[in-house]
Amino acid sequence: MSTYMSTKKILVKILNMIIEELKINKRILSISLGIDHVTLYRWLNGSRAISFDYLDKISLKLNMKPLDLINPKLKISTKTKIYIQGKNSKISVY
Repeated sequence: MSTYMSTKKILVKILNMIIEELKINKRILSISLGIDHVTLYRWLNGSRAISFDYLDKISLKLNMKPLDLINPKLKISTKTKIYIQGKNSKISVY
């Protein structure tokens, strides 16, 4: 028996993993994406789907490819923090 995980569940799992591992402030991320923080929380708990447009925007903010966000074998480990500043700004890694 294989374990199947939908693309939506993989995306939610990976986004939560990235946000936790990189200690990204969810409120600041939502502001930088131009969305309400409630929308981000709904995406992260899986109650709302993320559009392809926002998948592209999120991947740009995280300096990743959209495909990386739905790769079930993605592993992230880092000791740096990513800071997202202001609306439409890119991430700075320190």
